[in-house]
Amino acid sequence: MKQKKQKKAVTGQRKPGRASHSTIILWAAGIILAVVAIVIAASGTPFFQDDAYISFRFVHNYLAGEGLVFNYGEQVEGYTNFLWVILLTLSAKLGFKLESAARWLGIIFSGGTVIVAVFLARRVLKGFSRRWTLAGSVAVGFWVAVNPAMEYWSVAGLETAMFAFLVTLTLERLLAGSPVCWSVAVLATLTRPEGGLLFVLCYAWYLLRQPQTITARWMKPLLYYVLPLLPFAAFKFMYYGSIFPNPFYAKTGFSPEYWQSGLQYCWLYLQHFGLWGVLPVMIVIGLVRSGWRSPVGLAAGFWLVYTLYVISVGGDVLRAHRFFVPIWPVFSIAAVAGFLMLLRLFKPKTVIFGGACVVLLGVGIYQKLYSAEYFAYSRRLELGIVEKMRTVASLLKQTDNRRFSIAVSTIGRLGYDLPGQTVIDMLGLTDSTVAKHPEKIPGMQTTWRERHFNAGYVLSRDPDYILFSTGYKPSAPAERALVLHSKFRQNYYVALYPAPRLNRNLAVYKRKGDFNKPDSVWPDLQLANDFNDGMNYLIAQKTQDAMDTFNRMLVNGPKDYSMPYNWLALVYMRSQRFSEALAYADSALQINPYSVSALTSQYDILMTIGDTAQAKKVGVRIARICPWLAR
Repeated sequence: MKQKKQKKAVTGQRKPGRASHSTIILWAAGIILAVVAIVIAASGTPFFQDDAYISFRFVHNYLAGEGLVFNYGEQVEGYTNFLWVILLTLSAKLGFKLESAARWLGIIFSGGTVIVAVFLARRVLKGFSRRWTLAGSVAVGFWVAVNPAMEYWSVAGLETAMFAFLVTLTLERLLAGSPVCWSVAVLATLTRPEGGLLFVLCYAWYLLRQPQTITARWMKPLLYYVLPLLPFAAFKFMYYGSIFPNPFYAKTGFSPEYWQSGLQYCWLYLQHFGLWGVLPVMIVIGLVRSGWRSPVGLAAGFWLVYTLYVISVGGDVLRAHRFFVPIWPVFSIAAVAGFLMLLRLFKPKTVIFGGACVVLLGVGIYQKLYSAEYFAYSRRLELGIVEKMRTVASLLKQTDNRRFSIAVSTIGRLGYDLPGQTVIDMLGLTDSTVAKHPEKIPGMQTTWRERHFNAGYVLSRDPDYILFSTGYKPSAPAERALVLHSKFRQNYYVALYPAPRLNRNLAVYKRKGDFNKPDSVWPDLQLANDFNDGMNYLIAQKTQDAMDTFNRMLVNGPKDYSMPYNWLALVYMRSQRFSEALAYADSALQINPYSVSALTSQYDILMTIGDTAQAKKVGVRIARICPWLAR
């Protein structure tokens, strides 16, 4: 009888290599949800983040035989996504267009992240019953598949979706006990510098989970990780002269100012995807109840430490939660695990299970819908920036056939559309001098997270053009600092370029010629702040505030600056006070005969009052400075 029972038991065992029903269900769910994620991403509004074109320009220059550089002859590592750049280069060599390759690679990696997230969730939730594990894993896959940030960044042209896939796969292989996890961590590090943090956290958990055997296990993971990266480090040092990428110096900082930005960045993320802090509470519950050595503890601890890192570096300079996308699957898993642990305290189980499934489904839908307008707005902003930069590049190529240089604070699409031209990055992402030797101006306050600048250095390179991100107005610290320099005020004027598609003229500061005077720096930052504020008042049609601000610039500012007169002329023209407007325009032209803004104000006023003869004379002057505008 005993032998029969043993035989029956053996007969009932699952054959080696045969997938269990739960595994088949999870594979099916993962694939379906991956397809959902791919369809959502592919059907969205096509767009590229402006920063994606920085990588594209590196690829373009490499394929043109100029090396892995942004500007010809300047060996600066102005990217933080080496493996992504290599993938795009290989795709281009195979005949694919860069934009198409970047878009579809991102979508594919996004779908892959969904599948891996489902199986990582199963490993983290293995302490629960099978139905709870299945429900939780599928819920995680659903959250990842429909997440607006995943959708946004999978098609934005950057490496974000690829890095998210590699982070999720590293953790899944770690919990599977596979040494492959260290190799995947290598790929993650080649994709983003944060891959180093991924390795450190995984390695620490791997060692400290079983401290009694550390001496026997510490070496192999290090060898698996470090040895493949040594040639990469040697290449970076010999080719670029630095181990760290240049944007590391340009973007990051450790100060209360950065921490405040990081906290704001994190809080917005939690509003959109953390139920205003409820889900992080679930994560803490999971960590406390399971302990940090458990799979749940790994997911919870990893998310908490990584989040502290994001806060410490000030968050991201870009909108749409890019820095949190790679750990969104981990966040989802840890939050679901904590939620399920909380439900263990309640009965009856059948009712609780059904309610839990509804809640998990509802949370995913809420996350999708609540932040939809934010992401739509972010996408519109980026489309606007990219279109503006594309238009500026096109206009400059049409009107200037020289080899010229341009200094700009938004270098992506503009640089990509100006191959061979020197693009000086005023924020320092692709310029080592700005990144490593920034200027400091006491009292400089800004909402920009790119706070590094060196206006003196930028002017020393005598760029033929300087482009502000918002046209006339200096908004970035790098732009405000330029206003303080006499070389900028005296040797650059605003050239206007008609852009019918944008329904406006585009303003680009253009160099007059050689500047043989000493460059002096105005000591009061209020000059730049007033210029920025006055333009904001002008845009908001707050006439009196604009007048007061520009008049304060005239009284307290340098006498070599024509801009206050320019804008007072416009303010008085809008107020129908034409004689005063003409007087201010004349004053602007006495300081700067190239002031096209003052000339256009004069032209509009003269045409309005019917003095066509004088208007034609002004039009001739405009045509001499900006012939394309006259046409």
